[in-house]
Amino acid sequence: MSTPTKPTKITRLDEQIAKLKAQRDQIAARERKREDARDLRRKILAGACVLRDGRPSPELLRELSGFLTRDHDRELFGLAPLSKPEPAVAAATA
Repeated sequence: MSTPTKPTKITRLDEQIAKLKAQRDQIAARERKREDARDLRRKILAGACVLRDGRPSPELLRELSGFLTRDHDRELFGLAPLSKPEPAVAAATA
């Protein structure tokens, strides 16, 4: 009959290290989430300040034109799309 082995001090310390690492990871994730929320809030407030008159200024539109690369983002500010629509495939004649 074998007797159950008692956890060694090293095993217990390894378990403690694993628990502490998991706690550290959870705290870091919460801090990242909090900072992401703060960053988003800053961007919203800055955007509200820039657009407080309801429309972007011509200077801002020039900046945005060089900054915005996705067509649906450009559309929000009334900017022309960058991508060209794909040409329609000519129908085959029979």
